[in-house]
Amino acid sequence: MIPVLEMRQVKKYYRMGDETVHALDGVDLAVAEGDFIAIVGPSGSGKSTLMHLLGFLDQPTEGTLHFEGKEVSQISSNERAKIRSEKIGFVFQSFNLLPRLTVQQNVLLPHYYHKKRDPGAAERAEKALATVGMSDRALHRPGQLSGGQRQRVAIARALTNNPSLILADEPTGNLDSSTAHSILDLFTELNQQGRTIILVTHDAQVAGRMRRQIHVADGKIIRDQTR
Repeated sequence: MIPVLEMRQVKKYYRMGDETVHALDGVDLAVAEGDFIAIVGPSGSGKSTLMHLLGFLDQPTEGTLHFEGKEVSQISSNERAKIRSEKIGFVFQSFNLLPRLTVQQNVLLPHYYHKKRDPGAAERAEKALATVGMSDRALHRPGQLSGGQRQRVAIARALTNNPSLILADEPTGNLDSSTAHSILDLFTELNQQGRTIILVTHDAQVAGRMRRQIHVADGKIIRDQTR
């Protein structure tokens, strides 16, 4: 079976002044359809860089990244954007909400990228907001919300188009334990429905809910274990 995502000897370097930072250093990784993965590592280990590459938000300095058997560097920018909007749901640590839009409008953003009208989009957005406990903030704007509330909106937005792949960077980091538990239950349910989920976390308890744990240190995968 062709992996959903596959990295082959991927390296990512950044220039910071006179220094070169090796964010990733020769990563090999295959992600199968239906995988339930936690990427675990300390700050600066390269786990967020790994997540950005998996979502086509950055490109490797060296090596190759494949999506559904196709090398991403050979896919046009328009096609990459289409894949991101139709097949991938993102949850960013920095939320990435548009300040002038309401919560409801932010959650519906992925729908706006589709050319065909989807009559079920509004209903899915309402359900996603209810799931993360934000229904009563639907008409608020991001500036009127706390950091934890903004993160909940970002999670709802990632779910609204029913993506087959969800990439989440510390999705429970700013949530209370009860809400975090419900979000992880939701991720588990989505995975059981066949969705592939990759989650970056520093929390051992969160990682323990995932079926596969990939430990990253100094830009390398040092352990890849499945339970």
